[in-house]
Amino acid sequence: MSAATGYIFSDQIFEIEPLFLIEFSGVENSGEFILFILVGLLSACLALFFISSLLSSQRHAKELPLPAFVKPAIAGFVLGLFALILPEILGIGTEAMRFATIEGAYDIKELAVLIIAKIAVTILCISFGFVGGVFSPLLLIGILFGAFNWLLIDEIFNIPNSGVTAYSIAGMMAVTSPVIGAPLTCILIVFELTRNYELTIAAMVAVVFSNLVVAKTLGRSLFDCQLLSKGINLAEGRDKAILQATSVGTLVRTDFPIACIEESATSLNVKLEKSAWSEAYIISQGVNFSVHTALFSHKISQLKERFIYQT
Repeated sequence: MSAATGYIFSDQIFEIEPLFLIEFSGVENSGEFILFILVGLLSACLALFFISSLLSSQRHAKELPLPAFVKPAIAGFVLGLFALILPEILGIGTEAMRFATIEGAYDIKELAVLIIAKIAVTILCISFGFVGGVFSPLLLIGILFGAFNWLLIDEIFNIPNSGVTAYSIAGMMAVTSPVIGAPLTCILIVFELTRNYELTIAAMVAVVFSNLVVAKTLGRSLFDCQLLSKGINLAEGRDKAILQATSVGTLVRTDFPIACIEESATSLNVKLEKSAWSEAYIISQGVNFSVHTALFSHKISQLKERFIYQT
């Protein structure tokens, strides 16, 4: 609903152009889908590296004997030094993403440097307490990685292909989707950003294989791994996760009806009728209370019926 509403307002009412103005008529040949599968597999490796590096960095950052307010300052200082040389790594990187879809805008060395730098500063900033997530940085990392793969494929195989645009978009979603655990969302984002159905199909192939590898290796997403480190395993079902997070003390009730062994059934029946319970607990009073048995309301009804029948 939110996506449909956003599309209506941006496209029909305000007529905002999509982020990527791309002319893509379709995949050159059916055999090229093998290359998109390859992009998906390589993107899965990068996603696995990002997840494991971030989790490890967060663990080590917690162990550093530094005040909480010092860590973000250190990360900000390092980020500023990187930005002096590579301003493309700052923020969402919209311009860098657009250039990544243009053939010849970056060479293979520039792409490699930008990818490494963006991964490094993202992990550092998140581990040292910056507020924010991984979605926007991963979009930039992924699209640069897709362009990097296209340059490698174009140089190694030297065969007709669909161009840098298709591989950039495929890489962007193939890296992002397994980390955040939202493959369907990322596929729809491709269509939202490009409004190109053929390009969405190409990206979908890479997304499927990337998510398959990451899911079989680490789990469904980075967030699943973070929850698992806290003892919550969503792979076993949300019901078990809820039970693990619920203490027995929150479930204890003290308003149940009780009765002594010597108490009459009539008196107990009155208590049951006044309460919302269908059972009462028979106890013996002393230094310690001990529960003998639970007497259910239907048992009292049977006693009534037996008494009426006998009389």
